[in-house]
Amino acid sequence: MLKNRWVQLALSLLVSAGFIWYAVRGVDFARVGALLKTANYLYVLPTLVAYTLFQFVRVWRFRYLAAPVAEMSFPALFRIGNIGMMAIALLPVRLGEFVRPYLMKREFNVSLTASLGPVAAERVIDGLVVTLGFFAVTQSGLAIPPEMRHAGLLALLVFVSAAFVLGLVLIGHETGANFLRRVIAVVSPRLADRVVTLVTSFAHGLSALKRPRVLLIYLFWTLLFWGLSGMSNWTLFGTMGIELPVIAGHLLTALMVIALMLPSGPGFVGPIQAAIVWGLSLFGIDKETAFAFSILLHVSSFSVTIGFGLYSLLSAHISISTLVKESQQEAVS
Repeated sequence: MLKNRWVQLALSLLVSAGFIWYAVRGVDFARVGALLKTANYLYVLPTLVAYTLFQFVRVWRFRYLAAPVAEMSFPALFRIGNIGMMAIALLPVRLGEFVRPYLMKREFNVSLTASLGPVAAERVIDGLVVTLGFFAVTQSGLAIPPEMRHAGLLALLVFVSAAFVLGLVLIGHETGANFLRRVIAVVSPRLADRVVTLVTSFAHGLSALKRPRVLLIYLFWTLLFWGLSGMSNWTLFGTMGIELPVIAGHLLTALMVIALMLPSGPGFVGPIQAAIVWGLSLFGIDKETAFAFSILLHVSSFSVTIGFGLYSLLSAHISISTLVKESQQEAVS
């Protein structure tokens, strides 16, 4: 198992290195430094406020998915959510995804499989909403760069493929799960078990959204969350004097989400920079400005996530190293 972890880590670092290479290739770092020195940092303040709001919206939204698993107060949700998001941001290969389910098991005595359900459902719904939204916007007839329209068609392919796989399990239940396991087992039986477990957990996690009212409320918070994320990107454009329409901020959000679907190194370094540089370059923004903007956005969002996570760790008197070790042991047991 340890060997597999090292292989996964090596692959994640290679993925990050590839993204970083693309993002910095041909960049004049002296100009990037000058841009960061002359940036208008007043625009960072509303962005930090927005990221702080995101943290609360994300936690509040999760309560709808977690309700069938455990009745958690908002302080508990807030603490678990903050620590979980920080672990995801810090650890490579998305190893931090197990921290939030582990904390739910540890504090509310629910099985890890049950606590994985809401977390898996949240991730998959976000991915589906963002990829479908990206496709819809890029094909809407707005002034979108042609290359981004092509990326929108690829996003639709990802959406349809994911929806088909999930449909097999959601509609066919055990029959669909067994079919999915047989297909993936051709490549790797271990991978097949992991994928089916994740998808089945997702199916259980969706049980909270069976009622139309709860589903609509959850989708409202989801659309609000991602809509505000795009608006915060657009607001942050002001730091670099970037003059682009609001839709560009939303498209950047989608590109970052899609890039982060690949397992990468610690801190999401690489995928975020590459997604922003590629996206802004299609709108005619030079690479140095785009790269400098990616640094500001990354540092702003990362600092809020880490800040909330550290606060919750200190208030709960939990060691992050111990927490990560225990959650990983629980995940493979």
